[in-house]
Amino acid sequence: MKPLIVSCNLTVDGFMSGPDNSLEFIVADRQLEDELAEKFGSIADSIVVGRQTFLDMAAYWPAVDSKMAAWLNNTPKLVLSTDRNLDVGAWKNANVAVGDGVEHIRAPPGRYPIQKAVAKFGNVGFGPPDPGLQLNGDEWLKKLGALPLLAQPGADFLYTAGSNIQGVLVARASGQPLSRFFDERIFGPLGMKDSGFFVPPPKVDRLVTAYREQPLWRAIPTQ
Repeated sequence: MKPLIVSCNLTVDGFMSGPDNSLEFIVADRQLEDELAEKFGSIADSIVVGRQTFLDMAAYWPAVDSKMAAWLNNTPKLVLSTDRNLDVGAWKNANVAVGDGVEHIRAPPGRYPIQKAVAKFGNVGFGPPDPGLQLNGDEWLKKLGALPLLAQPGADFLYTAGSNIQGVLVARASGQPLSRFFDERIFGPLGMKDSGFFVPPPKVDRLVTAYREQPLWRAIPTQ
């Protein structure tokens, strides 16, 4: 799979749009927009959007004269939609991908060094405390350490793996599971009674419904 970069606008209090999908909270900044266009142009070779986002952007960007518009207009676009007859002719370099679009953005097998390494050493996953990972912390670190770096230290920011490595090291240094360390050293002293890695059975009824994606972009409740 090629690296995927998610870009979105977000208010400081956590909203992605206003009523009726309004984006009026966005403040235009040409300098920031130009810098983003240069950054995206240096690392991205295609754009992946959904049907509604495509229609909204296709109605605006083709008539705009800016670095961002030039990049958006000239870069190949993949529109994910359940409608195989969706007309994407309003915006050049656009094609429709029916379904989840994975096959359209998947890199050829073995294109990246890390793909070969993952195949050789096994899928290392996100690391502890992932219940689905059949490795303990030390085994996971050993496999992870055999993979080539996605970026040089300090050159990029990556979610998840770094904090999981820290968690394994904290558990190793303290000589106790990370969950117990957090309970004794952080959650307990701060009075955080509802914080932890897993929800105890007596509190399960307080959880909101979680959802997971299904093919054709339908979300269903998950247990």
